[in-house]
Amino acid sequence: MPRPYGFKGNVIVMDFIGENGRRAPLLKEITMYLKENLDLARELYRQTLDNLELIVCKAGLVHADLSEFNIMYYSGQVYIIDVSQAVTLDHPLAREFLERDIMNINDFFTGILGPELLDNEFISRISSCI
Repeated sequence: MPRPYGFKGNVIVMDFIGENGRRAPLLKEITMYLKENLDLARELYRQTLDNLELIVCKAGLVHADLSEFNIMYYSGQVYIIDVSQAVTLDHPLAREFLERDIMNINDFFTGILGPELLDNEFISRISSCI
């Protein structure tokens, strides 16, 4: 897990995610690999939902721009990045942003796994946090 070192304004300085000076790939960059490894795709989808729930229910934030372009994959784990535009749960558009975040993630993984995604229990759990 990347460790934060400090922050100023909306910038957080954290550990580098990658090896030998090369950043870890974004989910978008490994789409074909995931299509060939459906068990991994299912696991990364679950990890993404778990992380999304932590961000909303524990940190009290909505990413507000979550998609396959700001989730990295490294050593079997997903890492949500680019949270500088995140909003607190009391933001007037927080629910709308969360719905868009969920839709973006579902659209990406549906393209890989098909329409078997997102159970109503997750929607209820995360919605209860706002």
